[in-house]
Amino acid sequence: MSEELKELVSQCRALKVIVEIKNDELKGLKEELRTFMIDSGIKEFDGVEIRRAFSFDAGWFKITYPNIAEKFIKEETIKTVRDVVDKKGIKKHYPEEYQVCLAEGTARLYGL
Repeated sequence: MSEELKELVSQCRALKVIVEIKNDELKGLKEELRTFMIDSGIKEFDGVEIRRAFSFDAGWFKITYPNIAEKFIKEETIKTVRDVVDKKGIKKHYPEEYQVCLAEGTARLYGL
């Protein structure tokens, strides 16, 4: 039984090394694809699409613009800050301040 166990452990470790190598290859290939699509101006192809995430830094907004933040941001548990920002009208009423706090994330691939 210990030989069988030893062999299973050995096989698992060997496969884990292969998986890690393949994951690195996949990451590199996905980065190449992402870069190609962005450089070519392609947003979607064959079910694969480029999306950019945007976030609003409410904490920084409160520190930088406390008087405005006081009107629009209250502490509560929410799904996304963006919902509150849009509903409360910060973007509409204070577009410059909104742009300062808006951060664009790295473009990501979806659909693979």
